[in-house]
Amino acid sequence: MSYSRPCVVVPLSDRPAPLLTVPELMEGTAALYPNAVAVWTPARAITYSQLAGEAALLAAALQDRCGDADAPVAIVM
Repeated sequence: MSYSRPCVVVPLSDRPAPLLTVPELMEGTAALYPNAVAVWTPARAITYSQLAGEAALLAAALQDRCGDADAPVAIVM
């Protein structure tokens, strides 16, 4: 499988970048580029939309199991 990564050009600005959490960055990227490849291996490619869906499922499962506690969670794969 051949893969060519698209080039994304981000203009530089004198304005500071907004402070966003990783989930906020992920959601924003998925909204802007839902069909772009987020994760690629020789065996599989996952779009930002698919990755966001999987992340939401994992978050819901953790919330069901752990409740709404604001505590760190370790995920071992």
